[in-house]
Amino acid sequence: MNEDQRIESWEREIDRRARLYLPPPRLDYRPVGQRSRDFEEACLGFTPETARLEASRCIQCPEIQACVLACPLHNDIPSAMWEISQGNFIEAARIYRRTSNFPDLCGRLCPDEFLCAGSCGVGKRCSSVRLGRLEAFVADEERRSGFYSPPAIARVNGKRVAVIGSGAAGLTVAEQLALKGHQVSVFEKRARLGGTLAYSIPRFRLPLEIIESKVNMLAQIGVEFLTGVCVGVDVSIDELFARGYRAIMLGTGAGREWLSGLPGSSLESVHTAENFLMRTNLDAAYLPHERKAPLKIGDRVLVYGWGHAAVDCARAAIRLGASQVTCIYPGTEMEMLCRIEDKVAGAEEGVVFQHLSKPLCLVGDETGRVSQVVCQQMRPCCRNGIKTSEPVEGSTFTLYVDTAILALERGPDTEFARQVKGLELNEHGWIICQPDSGQTSRQGIFAAGDNSGQQHLAAFAIAEARRVAESIHSYLS
Repeated sequence: MNEDQRIESWEREIDRRARLYLPPPRLDYRPVGQRSRDFEEACLGFTPETARLEASRCIQCPEIQACVLACPLHNDIPSAMWEISQGNFIEAARIYRRTSNFPDLCGRLCPDEFLCAGSCGVGKRCSSVRLGRLEAFVADEERRSGFYSPPAIARVNGKRVAVIGSGAAGLTVAEQLALKGHQVSVFEKRARLGGTLAYSIPRFRLPLEIIESKVNMLAQIGVEFLTGVCVGVDVSIDELFARGYRAIMLGTGAGREWLSGLPGSSLESVHTAENFLMRTNLDAAYLPHERKAPLKIGDRVLVYGWGHAAVDCARAAIRLGASQVTCIYPGTEMEMLCRIEDKVAGAEEGVVFQHLSKPLCLVGDETGRVSQVVCQQMRPCCRNGIKTSEPVEGSTFTLYVDTAILALERGPDTEFARQVKGLELNEHGWIICQPDSGQTSRQGIFAAGDNSGQQHLAAFAIAEARRVAESIHSYLS
């Protein structure tokens, strides 16, 4: 379907009132006893029949659609829902790809209940349409059917661009610039492409085939990939400019995990989320030498954190054989910053979520291995109009553990950034760049993704990367 043939939402003949009362079909997960023993994708998603039923619940809002406005990429969600309801899955996938480089990724990872689905008009009467899972469904259908082919590229112009990092932001910039005819080289310091997508997000949430499919497509349109090359160590930014790269995009992400100075964090069997997930996600051949040894976590695991990484670590620990996995965090039950769907799945698999609790220190045994975590009970409070929590006097308690995982916020990689001459950082060490263009303080160097301190979700990082790619293209032109 071309733009001239497009049917506007107000032209679609539907009974909106009747659609509000359509029962939502079941979104199937693999049985708990099966999925909790392996790392295969946990959610089965929709079938063609249930996808059509779910999309038919969309009431095709006639005014400015709130779901489109709430989507960081402004996907044409009503048109995609219409095509899905008619069984036109490939056309729906193409609608998403007009504005998104990773619909199969965003559909799985984005907390749509706080974005597009959270703004769905249907949700005012009953459960919102599962927009994310439908997006992932049609993207999978397109990829597996063989209809997903590399888009046409502009005439190659010979202008070279270096992209540092192969996460969501880096791959998006690489794709957008390659389509405009630029020669793009992606530098990845690790052995495997994908950045956080490959190393830190478990396979039960994001299958590797999605990343591999994107990388293969980019290679077909001329993107060059160089793995095992650490910019700043193996080659400097100045050397890249000297080699003929006209622009450089830093997609280096949030490089370091924050440990908060928690006493006992250096004990044996205390892991950061990145270290733990990296060793559960990939074959040892892709890991640094010091992380190749198999994980031995024991029966009792404690995870401290309140975001996606904490839930991922807890669910991964269940799959590694732990029988008691507790995830503690200082906020209230509703303040955990992760997809509700993932938290529910984790609880079904055996994870205990204990809110309003925080660790005070980690205690080791005679061998230097963590054995206890002394915790503090918290209570909600409000300071200067900001909701927070405070300790409850005399309410410490101890948890006995074999492994502790600290899944906290990530900080900037100042060691890399300070090596780049003329690159300005803010007081916290994040790269300073212009919000719309990504232009840093040094001419020809741009940034996108988490390295500016924004801590993006995937959809935000992709949306920003698309804007930065346009800015780089204008700069080169």
